[in-house]
Amino acid sequence: MNLSLRHILIGLSIMAAVPSTIALDLPIKRINGKDYYYYQVKRNESLLSIAEDLGVTREDILRNNPGASDGVRVGMKIYLPVSEFAESDKSKGGMSAGEQNLRYKVQKGETLFGIAYRFDITPEDIVALNPGANKGVKGGDILLLPVKGAGSIPAVAENVSSQAPVKSAEQVKEQVPETVVQEEPREEVVAAATESVAENENTEIIEVVEDTVQAEKANIAVLMPLMLNENNPDKHTRASKDFIRGFMLGMKSMSDQAGPVDLHIYDTQNSLERTLDILKGDELKDVDVVISPEEAGSMKQVLDVTAQSEAYVLNLFSAQDTTYLENPRSIKTYIPAMLMYEKAAQALIDMYEDYTPVFLIAKSGKTEKLPFTNYLRERFAEAEVQPIDLVFDSMLSSEDLLSLDRTGKYIFIPSSGSHAEFNKFARALVTLRDEFADPSSIGLFGYPDWTTFRGESAERLHQLGATIYSRFYEDEYSPETRKFISDFTEAYGVKPIEQVPSQALLGYDSARYLLTNLKANKGVFTPEESAAFKGLQSTFMFVTADEEVANDDIRTTGPVNQALYIIKFLPGEQVSVQVL
Repeated sequence: MNLSLRHILIGLSIMAAVPSTIALDLPIKRINGKDYYYYQVKRNESLLSIAEDLGVTREDILRNNPGASDGVRVGMKIYLPVSEFAESDKSKGGMSAGEQNLRYKVQKGETLFGIAYRFDITPEDIVALNPGANKGVKGGDILLLPVKGAGSIPAVAENVSSQAPVKSAEQVKEQVPETVVQEEPREEVVAAATESVAENENTEIIEVVEDTVQAEKANIAVLMPLMLNENNPDKHTRASKDFIRGFMLGMKSMSDQAGPVDLHIYDTQNSLERTLDILKGDELKDVDVVISPEEAGSMKQVLDVTAQSEAYVLNLFSAQDTTYLENPRSIKTYIPAMLMYEKAAQALIDMYEDYTPVFLIAKSGKTEKLPFTNYLRERFAEAEVQPIDLVFDSMLSSEDLLSLDRTGKYIFIPSSGSHAEFNKFARALVTLRDEFADPSSIGLFGYPDWTTFRGESAERLHQLGATIYSRFYEDEYSPETRKFISDFTEAYGVKPIEQVPSQALLGYDSARYLLTNLKANKGVFTPEESAAFKGLQSTFMFVTADEEVANDDIRTTGPVNQALYIIKFLPGEQVSVQVL
């Protein structure tokens, strides 16, 4: 079925009734910056019967829908301006010109904060007109809301309803029928925020995109510990919300490119039991892709529940999960540790082929990177390269380095990636580098932890020309990243939490990856058959662990991300980034 209109609703809540701030019990659509009620003509209806049912006159309909003068037909849409037919209440004093109070019927599960966010007002604004609301609201309550002008009533997507707070909007350039207005109006898409949602309810984002390109309709579900029933979320919960916010911005950024998609987001409340309750419902029966929560055992449970639908389950949060080894629908987005070591070691060998490796070993220091350094020793032994073990006390000193030939080349490899351990040797290596005729004869190879370094430690990484490997990399100075931070802050009123990896960027990249994949495959998610996707922080490049198996029917393992970043720090604040 070819369709010419896009209707998108992105929200964060369960489904509920259309807002009741209107005199007409109809959904709303924004056209050319103006809100319209719309009604779709049913079988055996006439212009007169519709007017009577809606409580308007025949002339009201014809004035706004000239095409209806020749009669109405099944499926035709009747549009009526909200500004002409909205029910307002100006009985309250103290309002400036252009403002009016609108009656709103609270839907089941809504909160005071959610309603305030939806209408771009504050909870205090609502309490000022409804003193009893300071004790909370419940379904069925009637509130007066201070809304500036009838045009600020939020638009709602066709045939979709939500309790989600609606705040921002973007335009999708598609024509609507000429019967609406005579100048080929444009339809406005509603984008919602994620902060205030109904207490103790599943959270759900629904997006319906209809396009002229025929494609399968995809269903995506995201299960996250959002802890919406708590007033003081911890950092882990705030990070989960950052992921959702970033995910929504990613969806929004591709709203004019994606095919038909339904997206549902649920709050697992950081509980496997809660996750199981969600999985017992029918919502995931027809899902194509599920983003699984981090809670222990969740991946297996989600895979079991979605077995019948053959949905892929995306693991974005647990590097230790191994379900991909026995389930072809489990997607591991973290490059496995052993493969990561192989690629990192090969990068080191290729980049520093004629350098002598020097393992830095601090007495009583941390050695959490021993699995990698031990693997390196095996590789050096195979290549008949003899590394140097440089053991030092609490701090590496110039005396510890006297035995090194100043005409040689050395690549230093520490046994820890911690900041404290870095500070034990970094100053001495900078001094050593200055003693060599060619400073590039001294190199340093290290770890993902170093991407978090700031200030003097970051400067030393650049001074040493350090090279690191990492599953993630964010170039915080790139125009694209800066724009994302700006868009995020504008949309949600706060900046993303500073952490590595950034959950906001992970959400953004994940959404764009999924939509890019679905677009490339006409609505069918196929992770192994698409080109590598490089986002602002993550690269997704999937193959199967048993890739020698050509027939998917007998494939026994799931897709595995092969991407690894190799980052080299250059003079100044420059970096060189390669994805292997």
